Amino acid sequence: MPDDAFTFRPVTDADLPFVLACQTSDAAAPWFAPLTLDQARARFGDRLAGRSPIRMVIAHVRGRDAGYAQLYRVGDLPTDGFIPADARDVGLDYCLAGDLVGQGLGTPFVASLVGLASWLFPDAPGAVACPDHRNRASIAVLERAGFTAGLWFDTPGPAGGSITEIAYRRAIPAAEY
Repeated sequence: MPDDAFTFRPVTDADLPFVLACQTSDAAAPWFAPLTLDQARARFGDRLAGRSPIRMVIAHVRGRDAGYAQLYRVGDLPTDGFIPADARDVGLDYCLAGDLVGQGLGTPFVASLVGLASWLFPDAPGAVACPDHRNRASIAVLERAGFTAGLWFDTPGPAGGSITEIAYRRAIPAAEY
């Protein structure tokens, strides 16, 4: 397997300190509300136990944990009647470990997530990620991975108020996995 080939495994409770470290890295902290370990357990517990439509995975590359991601069918999450993509699409939320940012791994990470999405949700027509419009690094990664910008919309922010996100979408070829 090439050094930059990503593999994935389910997140466990023991991984939550790593997930929090990813979220609080210099590159990611602006986009996440800080959580304690107990708050993370409360927030992610149903996901880790398989009682949520959101699947959390740890990404592994170069012999180490490299980040985490969440995958879910867009239409399976509660909304206020607003869905920024096709309800059959797979939503992707991702975060690379802070010490790996800037090493050219973001694009292969997201491309690998699209492959995982096609395997987990074989009938999904596309993948969608919705970064904050100010998150230039994530937007660049998505564009290099073949995503195109779509709808701009406001959503509740991690620290209160609202943020403007952009729905980036990419079709999932049926045989990608």
